[in-house]
Amino acid sequence: MSSSRLNNIQKLLHEHCSPEWLDLLAFKSEEKIYPSESFLLKEGEEVEHIYIILSGKVKVFATEQPNEERIIRLAGDGYIVGHRSFGKNFNFPVSAKTLTTTTVLQIPIQVFQNLLKANNLFCYHFLMFMAEELKDSEIHIKELTNNTVLQRVTKVIKINAEVFGYSTIEKNMLSFTLSRKDIANFAGTTYETVIRTLNTLEKMGVIKTNKKNLYILNSKELHKIIEQKNVKQPAD
Repeated sequence: MSSSRLNNIQKLLHEHCSPEWLDLLAFKSEEKIYPSESFLLKEGEEVEHIYIILSGKVKVFATEQPNEERIIRLAGDGYIVGHRSFGKNFNFPVSAKTLTTTTVLQIPIQVFQNLLKANNLFCYHFLMFMAEELKDSEIHIKELTNNTVLQRVTKVIKINAEVFGYSTIEKNMLSFTLSRKDIANFAGTTYETVIRTLNTLEKMGVIKTNKKNLYILNSKELHKIIEQKNVKQPAD
């Protein structure tokens, strides 16, 4: 099962929960709209709800030092946020902030826990989602240590495209491009290095930038850069 398939929690709910539980979930949940740059949840706060993104774009991050973020993952339509609070202490270990106006389904944590207990198949698929997400996090940590800046920035561009998709208006243009600062935070590098690396990728014909927008011109080469061993950072 692909990670994109697992990430569509809404689809998993409708496929693997009983009609009675879906009705209860609809009754107990609340649809809310958050403006851009709003916190869905903050690190350390007590958990009251989890959130399914109906439409919009969100970044999930940890705060390493005051005013210093480390982006852990991105979340788009159909994704869930807030579930990493499950465990002994129900406090959010990370924060989540909207990147655009975002509509979410806000589910009380107790309702979601009871749903997991009562719907075995959904619980199984949700466990697979959690395992897949943990694996992706471990791979990302490994890549921060072993991969070049070129590979890490390229991987962030790939994730950006996979989670948020492409524009329906302009060919090859991402529907939403992370800020250069967010790319740096996600890739574990600096803003200045991201600018230089994007210029390098543009010279290689892999991407094109136009103001804040980014276009992927050669996805095959983009994947090749990520997967190559012993890649050297090209000179500026």
